[in-house]
Amino acid sequence: MERFDFYVFRRLLVQLAMIAIVLFAVYWINRSIRIFNTLMTDGQTVVTFLEYSFYLIPQALNAILPAAAFWAATYSTYVMYSDKEMEVFQGSGMGPFRLVRPYAVFGLLAFAVASVLLHFIVPAGHRGNQQVSEKVRNDFASRRIQAGRFLFPADGIMIFVRGILPDGQFDRIFIYDSRDPTSETTYFAESASLYRNDGTTSLIMRNGQIQELKLKEKSLVGFNFAELKIDLPAPSIIPNQQNLDIKSLSTWDLLGRELSRDSAQEALERFSRSLYSLLFPLLGVSTLILGFTRIRLDIAALFATGIVLGLFLMGNYAESLTLADIRFWPGMVLPSAVCALLLLSFLGLAQRHGRKPNALMAAD
Repeated sequence: MERFDFYVFRRLLVQLAMIAIVLFAVYWINRSIRIFNTLMTDGQTVVTFLEYSFYLIPQALNAILPAAAFWAATYSTYVMYSDKEMEVFQGSGMGPFRLVRPYAVFGLLAFAVASVLLHFIVPAGHRGNQQVSEKVRNDFASRRIQAGRFLFPADGIMIFVRGILPDGQFDRIFIYDSRDPTSETTYFAESASLYRNDGTTSLIMRNGQIQELKLKEKSLVGFNFAELKIDLPAPSIIPNQQNLDIKSLSTWDLLGRELSRDSAQEALERFSRSLYSLLFPLLGVSTLILGFTRIRLDIAALFATGIVLGLFLMGNYAESLTLADIRFWPGMVLPSAVCALLLLSFLGLAQRHGRKPNALMAAD
């Protein structure tokens, strides 16, 4: 029966490669177009765009692998049932648990790849993106701020500079900030200069005035200042620095340092996500095996897809709950536990109510 295992395993790998290429192209192009528009608008070079796109590859592979593995297993099984191959294998005496053995090997391989991606390669990609982000932050303000032009670096904020002195300082600057829904703040300063520290670009204004309009109270408050520093917003593609620090660490380094709520949640999330690549293919094939004995195959395939989508949504909801309260951490492994319970139940039902070999052979 080793030929059966090799035959099915080879088909699974071919289907996985084809489906993964399509999903990867869709995901990568969609993300790259948004990054390209943002970077080109902010005056960055094509080299910066290529760097960002390159570091997106691990994230793209990690995002599409569970779905690609699931559809590879489901589609291959559907085709083999349609071609009567699975009926022959079942008619030769193979039970449901024996049929899924090559799928289990395939799932373990996908699980190993997902684990390497999640625990090592994806964090390395985040570190690379962090380096590119720091470069974008450093170039952002100096490229965008031009004399005599209105600048809108983010929603709700506007900057106008009258002139730029030979030493790089700004002569007469005006800033309007309405990001706070309860107030509107206006800054005036005789001079200003850029200051960069730890990847953050700040604007130091001198000899100016602040006017803050309280919308609810309908009151205007103003005061003068000798020197004031405010942080400038960076392009929207740059992630939150605190989250990036955690995501840029490998799981080994994450658990090796002082364990916090965020690091424990990140490690648990990576482990639970890697299990999807193992369990989803087995869920797909077990649903079709049960569906062959009880319902139509196309309905079984749609039913399996619906279950996987539900498990994805369950996992996302559990992660949001755990982010708010770490006491909900068992919910992060709940989708994997439910998936394992379902596939074992489906295989058990198929074993109990499956067609007899003699009946299958007679039908053929």
